Formats: sequence, C-alpha cells, structure tokens
Amino acid sequence: MSLRGRFNKEKGKMEWWDTSKGGPISTARKGIPYAQPLVSMAAGCHPSQVAEANALLQKHGVKGARYRPDGQAEFDSRQGRREFGRATGYYDADAGYGDYAGK
Repeated sequence: MSLRGRFNKEKGKMEWWDTSKGGPISTARKGIPYAQPLVSMAAGCHPSQVAEANALLQKHGVKGARYRPDGQAEFDSRQGRREFGRATGYYDADAGYGDYAGK
C-alpha cells in the first residue's frame, strides 16, 4: 500500500489515496494504521520482564502497543506509539508533528 495525501481547503481536512489501487481510502479510525506493526528493540525490555511490562501498559490503558515475547515493543499505529510514550516516559526522537516525543 502506498499512501498519498493532501489537505482539502474546501472540506478543511486531509484526504488520503492508496496510489497502488488508484482511489481514496477511508480514515474513519483515528489516524492511519501502520500496514505492518512497527517494532522497536530500543523501546523493548528484557524477555524475562515481558509479562510485567505488558501489565504496566494494560494498567495505563494502552491499547495500540504491546511487548512481544522476545522483549521488542510493537506498535499498531501512531496513536499506540503516543500512548506507549506517555505511559512509559519513553523519548521518541523520530516523533513527527502531533506525535508525543516526551518531556
């Protein structure tokens, strides 16, 4: 999937197209989900701490992120990445406009 977007001044919102299919796509969900989950070793934990780390994310209400059994952090969307950063205090040097970068 190859996305291309532009801001429509008349409608006052972004419009997105899937260039591989040649047509507009629905953005009813918050943000555009990743085609495949984003995996980060840097934001991960030791494999022996996965259960404890996932419990912490669940306690903070993080729905779009989790730790894999090997300790890597996995994010489903930008929203999940933002929730993860706020819950763990993780500084995101690759944060874009509207993303949570940390304090």
